[in-house]
Amino acid sequence: IEPMNAWDFRIQHHAYGLFHRQFKRGMDWTSMPGDRELGSKIKRVVAVSIFGKKQPARSLLHARIPWLTFHAWATDEIERRFCMRTEDNKTRGGVEFVDINLQALVGRGEDCGNAALGGPPDSNVVYWEWMTFLAKADKQPAEYLDKVKTPAVRRAYELMSRNDLPDPVLTRYKLEEEALDKISDYIAAVRASDAVAAAEAAAEAA
Repeated sequence: IEPMNAWDFRIQHHAYGLFHRQFKRGMDWTSMPGDRELGSKIKRVVAVSIFGKKQPARSLLHARIPWLTFHAWATDEIERRFCMRTEDNKTRGGVEFVDINLQALVGRGEDCGNAALGGPPDSNVVYWEWMTFLAKADKQPAEYLDKVKTPAVRRAYELMSRNDLPDPVLTRYKLEEEALDKISDYIAAVRASDAVAAAEAAAEAA
């Protein structure tokens, strides 16, 4: 997602909204314990946010809403998971949030499961292979595909490397990529300018 103001606020809104919509208006709460199909009706919601780079500093929104906290990301921090949890580490399921910083994976060598990460457990191979693909599929050497275990990920690499697309489609993709780069540069420049203006205003006020 594009790192905009209120992204962490918005992701909560969407996730809790999905959870809420599973409960129909006028639901008979007293009959729920006897519903043998309840487990298939009420699903856990996992909201995954994938960022191209670590999230920026605390925004004005956080200053406006006292309980909306922000903890800065380390450059090499890859993942954060959140759920309802008590101080003595008891959890309440239902809604979980997963934030992933792809920027931290780019400098991890050819494989996200290398020594820097301690190697992915077998149960997480699919997860890490998808994260590697999203982070740096365009930078992987051709022989890397031989190491990929997940069929769907292998297929994704194969599709990405296709060169038989019509020229108009390839041209459109190139133009879209160039436009995205320009937009990203523009957004970064505007934010830098706003930060300088805010610092100058604060200095004058002091």
